[in-house]
Amino acid sequence: MDSNDIEQERGITILSKSTSVIHNDVKMNIVDTPGHQDFGGEVERIVLQKALSRGLKPIVVINKVDRPTSRLDEVESEIFDLFCNLDASDDQLEYPTIYASAKNGWAIKSMDDK
Repeated sequence: MDSNDIEQERGITILSKSTSVIHNDVKMNIVDTPGHQDFGGEVERIVLQKALSRGLKPIVVINKVDRPTSRLDEVESEIFDLFCNLDASDDQLEYPTIYASAKNGWAIKSMDDK
């Protein structure tokens, strides 16, 4: 979803984007938020807070897990803390996580699936 020239060149998301996809009878709203600390933060918090307040159960996708600089354990912990800080219900705290390398065209349910 990164369409900005700088985003494409650097491989990072700077501008938030959203789209909807209908699969069978399910509408999925996909929100691509900046993950880089210089550009993110409040965007993720606001989007997640709105989803949680509507009783939705988000699916978390952690991208770029193939990079040597990925901080997977730290990122997973930060995501869980964010859900808790936003008063996610017990059910919402059981969110599914997908691990991905969008640039390389793959996504897996478990890092053991490498």
